[in-house]
Amino acid sequence: MPAPYRHALWLAAALLSASLLAPTLLAAAENDPPALVGHSGQFTVVQPPEVPAPVPFENGLGEAVTLEDFRGRVVLLNFWATWCAPCVQEMPWLDQLARDMADQPFNVIAISLDEAGRRKVIPFYQRHGIETLEVYTDPDQRVGAINPPAGVSAPFSLYGMPTTYVIGKNGAVRGYIQGAVDWRSNEARALLDYYLAQS
Repeated sequence: MPAPYRHALWLAAALLSASLLAPTLLAAAENDPPALVGHSGQFTVVQPPEVPAPVPFENGLGEAVTLEDFRGRVVLLNFWATWCAPCVQEMPWLDQLARDMADQPFNVIAISLDEAGRRKVIPFYQRHGIETLEVYTDPDQRVGAINPPAGVSAPFSLYGMPTTYVIGKNGAVRGYIQGAVDWRSNEARALLDYYLAQS
């Protein structure tokens, strides 16, 4: 067969294959969560989703709580500290997000890694006008660890601050993003609405 005919047949076959695959690729893309890009990273999906160990952290009263206490709700799990400048910038945005979504099965759990725990966080909230977020602390870095003490193995490894995880209603980690995020944005809300819509 002459070369021009072989080339034409190859091109026709390639176009046919592409047309058959296109709907499949489009369907996969439509099922992915909406894109979210922060100041220094983008939302990364975790596959397969896994339920982390229920390691306790403290609320503002010094009581032990775990992520299991929020099962059935979408959780935005944020690790931060008062000494972290991007974290300080992000906290009012998280506070507004918690206020705006108070009627949804949704919680913002912002866990401070400050060594002084709530003695440091409560005055910080007061100074910065953080009114809706609950106080949560993990001074021993047992839940999230950026520089864990010897012998501590936290279920959430942190390679920078802030780091935020999305946890589905079934308690499984769905994805994470590093760096500050403007949680007031339409992109952020679209991502959270995507997970809220899942059973």
